[in-house]
Amino acid sequence: MDIELKIIGYIKSIFKKREECPKQATFDLPVSYLMLDEKYLSALDGLRPGHEVYVFTWLHQGNREVLTCHPRGNKNIPKRGVFSTRSPDRPNPIGLHRVRIFDIKKNLVTIHPIEVIDNTPVIDLKPVDFSYYLTSFGPNIDPEIGKKIIDIGKLAWKNGLISGFSGNISVIQDKKVIITKSGKNKGMLDELDLVSFDLEQPYENEVSEVSSEWKMHLEIYKNQAKAKAVIHTHPTYLILVIEQDEDFLDKLDLFEADYFKKSFGIVDEYRPGSMELAKAVGEMSKRKQIIVLKKHGLVCWGISLKESLSLSEEIERLAEIYFLKKLIK
Repeated sequence: MDIELKIIGYIKSIFKKREECPKQATFDLPVSYLMLDEKYLSALDGLRPGHEVYVFTWLHQGNREVLTCHPRGNKNIPKRGVFSTRSPDRPNPIGLHRVRIFDIKKNLVTIHPIEVIDNTPVIDLKPVDFSYYLTSFGPNIDPEIGKKIIDIGKLAWKNGLISGFSGNISVIQDKKVIITKSGKNKGMLDELDLVSFDLEQPYENEVSEVSSEWKMHLEIYKNQAKAKAVIHTHPTYLILVIEQDEDFLDKLDLFEADYFKKSFGIVDEYRPGSMELAKAVGEMSKRKQIIVLKKHGLVCWGISLKESLSLSEEIERLAEIYFLKKLIK
């Protein structure tokens, strides 16, 4: 029986000689690149940045006559059969490398970590956990980011910041905005409830599928370079307090109130989902991180979903303290 392997691409690495190459991959190694033969481009369909895959290489400088060796080349360790080691010297010098995909640009795939020399042939790719790839997340949505949005939605709902179909959550992934769809309960989000649109060329087809406040999220990202995540909520106490007293933070004798009021801003009443509201919030985001929307709700941006949610919780708790303080009097 004849066996024929097809080379599907080559690894581009900083290591030019076998003696330069580390024995094992470590996370302090620089990224490497898989230069895929263009005729195999369609085979990449379904893989995205963030996925983990096994890369199978043909260790072309391996000695195929070797059957035993010192593990990791350490002569202080007794020789063992090569099948119990990862030595490149073996009857069939196939390398197995678990890597994460960082980027895919046409036939150039950025991967890390991998310990092979430059121009090592690649013979196959396979997912680490097959079930991980059988998700229903839409195109251009990294499953890890999608899962974080789902988890944050549950926390925001559990903490009473949103209810029913209210609120929306988004994250920047590369040059795309991942955002919750319209009409979805944020406490019960699943993989089908997220969608993406281009940051530079906004998604405008089938707009009913996207959150009604997608323009507001987009304007924040355009105006505030530090913003990587945005959460829009409808916190009960804050909405009640703002109707009565917009300066409530000045009247709370608390260190936390003094701390957060410098990041606190209010925009005038605009119709939800309107471009007027989006522009006003985008402009306010240049100098404020916690933004109240009159007769509407709250929006907070942060460098992460955790920060955005934490800011939302902090300002709601301060509003609750103020409300209860007034009630006691």
